[in-house]
Amino acid sequence: MSTILFIPVYNCELQIKRLIKKLKRKKLKKINEILFVDNQSVDETLKTLVNETKGFSSKITIIQNNKNYGLGGSHKVALSYAINNRYNDLIVFHGDDQGKIEDLDKIILSDKKRKYDFILGSRFMKGSILNNYNLIRILGNIFFNFIFSAITLKKLYDLGAGLNLLRLDNLDINQIKSFPNNLTFNYHLILYLCFFKKKFMFMPITWTETDQISNVKYFNHTIQMFNIILQFLFNKKKFFKKKKTNYIFKIIN
Repeated sequence: MSTILFIPVYNCELQIKRLIKKLKRKKLKKINEILFVDNQSVDETLKTLVNETKGFSSKITIIQNNKNYGLGGSHKVALSYAINNRYNDLIVFHGDDQGKIEDLDKIILSDKKRKYDFILGSRFMKGSILNNYNLIRILGNIFFNFIFSAITLKKLYDLGAGLNLLRLDNLDINQIKSFPNNLTFNYHLILYLCFFKKKFMFMPITWTETDQISNVKYFNHTIQMFNIILQFLFNKKKFFKKKKTNYIFKIIN
């Protein structure tokens, strides 16, 4: 089964350099291609990507979005690329060096018999390790994990970790393209998995914050979360309405 590793990047030149060095040392044999999607970074992220991935043993593709589509938009670009290139699985691993490289192997090997369509990393379940994580963010995540679990009648351990495995043959790309381009993309994905009764499991991961800068504005994000909950509860037909969208990008390398 062919697997592509998708790494979204935005303004993380220092972090992506560290991550690439770790990837080189790890030599992920079960990954057929590593796809970096740069979301119009305004620092030296793209230049760093091009320079640091030279001589990489794995197949490397670097894409730059035509404009900043948001984290959700980068996911849509990567999913379309993976499907068009006939990959079976797509693994999402954020480029800001918060995740642990060893968890990539765990997520690949965690479902040998392919019982699950989606394997989701969790920062908040038994066995997870959080380093230097903001207490307010921990409590906020736990609160919304509880609320989303209540409205879906599913035990949800994390609504948006930066490490997930998606089986592409059981994913409706046109449905996914209807999700927002912003940071709430993953919350819509979780609700999609629950509503359409996809088989998914959570896996504990290690997550570390050092010099990363969060793009989450707490008050606005909280309002968005409650809007999503209300829309899902009272207007599911509109919530899952499909629409076609196109995203323009260029292949840098």
